[in-house]
Amino acid sequence: MLNKLARILIGIAIVGGLLWAAYTFLPLNITGGIRQWLQETTNSESKRIADAARNTEVYTFDPITKKQIKSGITYKDLIEKNCDSVSWYVEEDGDGWTVECNGYKVTIQVDDLTTPNNSKTWTDAHLLMMCNVKKDAYGNYQMTGIRVFINDDPELSPDYVNLVIDDLLSKVNP
Repeated sequence: MLNKLARILIGIAIVGGLLWAAYTFLPLNITGGIRQWLQETTNSESKRIADAARNTEVYTFDPITKKQIKSGITYKDLIEKNCDSVSWYVEEDGDGWTVECNGYKVTIQVDDLTTPNNSKTWTDAHLLMMCNVKKDAYGNYQMTGIRVFINDDPELSPDYVNLVIDDLLSKVNP
């Protein structure tokens, strides 16, 4: 009886070790959904925080008036309609939370700001959007600031962020 119990426990340990190794060494586009599900299942507040970021309306820059205007599209629609695999993950920081959105297999084409009549194109790229979420005076979660990374490139400047968002919006809007 004790021998059988030891075999079962060793089998469980081996299967658990294999699952842990698979989760640790597989790329984020495969494990991101699992990581999101685990976080939102075990921490209900992280789902509300991620939902605040997902459901925030995207602003676009109007070149004529030089003002930001509402696009009518949420970040969730923007990312999920442009990427094959999407995951959202929440990390607590000092003043609130940082929401990390990973989207994979996205194609982005923007005009190069430094060279006229030239454009930058990323194909099958990894799009990482990070935003800060804070609670306002009424207890509602508000998204503040957004940073965008494509593949392993450094953080995009605000001008490039606007161009990337405009390119993604052009693929969502009919």
